[in-house]
Amino acid sequence: MNTNPALGRFLLNCFSVEFSVQSITVAELPWTEETDMRELRKSLGSDWFVLRRGDKIYGLATVPKPAMEFGQATTVLPLSGYDGLDFMRARLNEALPELLPKYQAERVRPFQFLARKDEFVASFAANRQLPEVVKRGFAVRPRFELEARTIELIEGDLRVAVAISVAMQWEVSASLVDLANQGVQLDGLYVVLKHPQPGERRLVGRIKSLNQGNVELDETMDGRTSIAADLVRLEGSKFSFKRCLSKLLGQRYRDFEAQRESWEATYTSGPSFDSVLGKLSSSLKPVNLGPGIVATIGAAIPILNTEGAQIYRELPPVEYCFDAAKTKRKTIPWNGLVEFGPYDSDTFEKRTPRILVVVPQSEQNKAEQVFGTFLDGVPNGQYPVGFARLFNLRQVKFDTCPVADQRLAPNQHAAAYRAAIESHLSSGASYDAALVVVPNFSRQMPDDHNPYLHAKALLLTNGIPSQELRVATLHQPDMSLQYTLRNIAVSLYAKMDGAPWTVSQPRTYNDEIVIGMGMAEVAGSRVEKRQRHMGITTVFLGDGNFLLSNISKECTYDEYPEVLKASTKSILAEVKRRNGWQPGDRVRIVFHSAKPLKNVEIDELIAECVADVAGEQIVEFASLQVSQDHPFKIIDRAQPGKKYGQTMKGVYAPARGFVMQLGASTRLLATNGPDQIKRPLSPLPAPLLVHLHKRSTSKSLDALTEQILKFTSMTWRSTSPAAMPVTIYYSELIAELLARFRTLPDWSPALLNTKLRASKWFL
Repeated sequence: MNTNPALGRFLLNCFSVEFSVQSITVAELPWTEETDMRELRKSLGSDWFVLRRGDKIYGLATVPKPAMEFGQATTVLPLSGYDGLDFMRARLNEALPELLPKYQAERVRPFQFLARKDEFVASFAANRQLPEVVKRGFAVRPRFELEARTIELIEGDLRVAVAISVAMQWEVSASLVDLANQGVQLDGLYVVLKHPQPGERRLVGRIKSLNQGNVELDETMDGRTSIAADLVRLEGSKFSFKRCLSKLLGQRYRDFEAQRESWEATYTSGPSFDSVLGKLSSSLKPVNLGPGIVATIGAAIPILNTEGAQIYRELPPVEYCFDAAKTKRKTIPWNGLVEFGPYDSDTFEKRTPRILVVVPQSEQNKAEQVFGTFLDGVPNGQYPVGFARLFNLRQVKFDTCPVADQRLAPNQHAAAYRAAIESHLSSGASYDAALVVVPNFSRQMPDDHNPYLHAKALLLTNGIPSQELRVATLHQPDMSLQYTLRNIAVSLYAKMDGAPWTVSQPRTYNDEIVIGMGMAEVAGSRVEKRQRHMGITTVFLGDGNFLLSNISKECTYDEYPEVLKASTKSILAEVKRRNGWQPGDRVRIVFHSAKPLKNVEIDELIAECVADVAGEQIVEFASLQVSQDHPFKIIDRAQPGKKYGQTMKGVYAPARGFVMQLGASTRLLATNGPDQIKRPLSPLPAPLLVHLHKRSTSKSLDALTEQILKFTSMTWRSTSPAAMPVTIYYSELIAELLARFRTLPDWSPALLNTKLRASKWFL
């Protein structure tokens, strides 16, 4: 399977870069607040490359005799140090389009270009009778991206590399009038200018309606309320494609999607992506960066351990723990539950839970059969012991709340669910949780008519967490249903404040907490002035046990840092009180955030919060960015994958727990290995990028990275690990639901910070 053994087993999706010089001489100019970098670059033209670093502007002549002079002095930047290499990285990024002059740049930084010959819609339409508006108005093309990055695989050995990514570009050129005439629902989709002027923003706004050749807008970037339909087109996206083509193709849309996924996999699956690397590497040429300065782009970078440097390691499987002493352990969580019972078996209080079952009347008999199986289990099956025995419950009582669903239109179901639940709860009965069975079409319903969303919000306002099932779940084949019931059992127990398992974590402090810091945009707007944000904080013990969540007040983006600071101080004070921190206690506080905040030094904000709240304790804190938003991927050419029917899945994907150094303070961590990948056509998974911020006082990045892997196993939404640690994953689940609840009448998140503060209602 290894097509080029000389490159080794593991590859980084980055091409090596060699510069023809050891240092560069750059012109230097002071930077002040009055300096306009855009105007400066415009005045210098292409003869100079200029870059600001702190209070200095460096300039490199790109031609032997520039038309204009630049700089008041010169300085030498060695390429053995960060400043020189980072300058050359930036210069190379600007020059990357020269690598492939036959391709038009869709974007310069990072350099993006499209495949010239391969386009899916045309190939799909070749032997099929499709509407002309589809054949001429839609296109999907592979989009390649090259970006120069500074990496440090071995500490002290900085180098520049060019990362390559592959994605699909969705294009809709069809006339809005033609689409409307074909019955496509356009409201809610975004439009872009067909021919934007230089410097003009492409995105115009969101469609409200189409009237007599004009697009009426309900949200705009520049304040306009309408625009001529022939000046704009739909924004290319997978969402726009689905909305349009599901209508235009009807029953053929399913075949279209299946064929498209197979075609896309010829670029994005492990072996296909490895082939893309090889083909592109052989076509790259040296790039001139300035007089006498050449960058030579080489092959993909192998990831190799040597006697003197360990670049990668493979972490052992995560051990799940099922008792406070951490002596009952398994590497497969379901096996541990069946053998040992849950982690909190001795302390769980709701031994006789009362569960409300909300179900359409038409499915009531089938639901009773399935929930009987859920309660009692399937002896000798994949769900052998049932919910009650699995979690050591004395008695589980189900109360049925039937929903009259006969002869209802799809948009009438939400009101029917609300009415049924309100009527049932009016008797004053209290419940520990609810199971809500919803129609199969509910997933496609808009939020304001979505029966599950209405039911979940109404139940939450009554302090009842709920678990969704679609009608199709009730009718699954027996074997598939048993695996589904496993996930429902774990999630439902967690929503009743149970702790199915934790993970093993060395205890070297009096206390350790891990805090996930997230942000939700809850107004559903892409216009910055209209956006409203909520800070979402999730708090865990060092072994992954969930403590609480906190949702801040709504605010603008500019207000968010102060809101985040107040929320973080409040959380730390509460944990300090709850956990009984004493003066002199050694405490470690670990913060996870998914993305950096613009113009906010998150580690400085955290350091201030820790100093204010925990001044009496000996605190080590670590601030980590944990992100999937990066261009890096890892290829394991010795990975054959896992059998999936008659084929294999996860080919060339590194195993879960593979971790490599990308920089002195940065690691790449594989969390989705062949066992976790769902389908053979899935793209090569991206690892997590873990970056330790400079103000952190806890510097053990390898241990902190391993803890992140363990926290991906701490999701109680299913028996399988998540791609992200629960600190980030749970925040994302909360953010998604908050944004959707906002569209519902009478919704208030107040209860989530009080009665449901310690609940996993969002699973």
